[in-house]
Amino acid sequence: MTVRIEVVCLFIVYFLLQGKAFPTIKPFAFPKNITLGNGYQVMCAVDTGISPFRFEWFKDSVYLDIEDKNKRVITDEKFSVLVIDPVTLSDQGNYTCKVKSERGSTSFSTELYVKGGLLCHLQKTIKNESSERETYKTNLNTSLVKDIDKLKQEVKDLKRDVEESFLMDVNSEPRKVTDLLSSLAVRLEQITEQASQYKQYQRDFQFEVTHYEELEK
Repeated sequence: MTVRIEVVCLFIVYFLLQGKAFPTIKPFAFPKNITLGNGYQVMCAVDTGISPFRFEWFKDSVYLDIEDKNKRVITDEKFSVLVIDPVTLSDQGNYTCKVKSERGSTSFSTELYVKGGLLCHLQKTIKNESSERETYKTNLNTSLVKDIDKLKQEVKDLKRDVEESFLMDVNSEPRKVTDLLSSLAVRLEQITEQASQYKQYQRDFQFEVTHYEELEK
């Protein structure tokens, strides 16, 4: 009986170790507010697993060509860093880091989105190509609507955080409340500035101006 229990325990330990040996990746993400022309990087780091590891990067499910002038990859034993400098409109997309080992493989993906980048590009194009103005205006409006929808969601998220019961609880730690309020104030300022910019785009190209009820109350 004792021998059987020991065998069972050995099997349990073995499978637990096998689970830890399988590679996993620490979550990562590009910053939300990415500006054209600036440089950014993300690090794909192994959280658990047994080395050696092999790292591969993909963009929109296609193996990433790191021969591009604005891209390079820095890889060590347990991490790989993707550097994009400077960021261009063509760099927008879904980036995936894949890690392989003798035990198996895993991957993690994140999106690189240039906020307002396409708008700036199309705005310049509109001014330089008057003969195709209407077509570009349509594309600009489509892109603008997409960005405004994202901004509206940010407004809703901010409103939800402002209504956090933690802020209204008299027992909450004052320092944490102050830090949170400061963070919310910065976010509100950024959102208000972005909303103002979008409205100006709409006025410039005679689109219907969007109203942000939560910001205008």
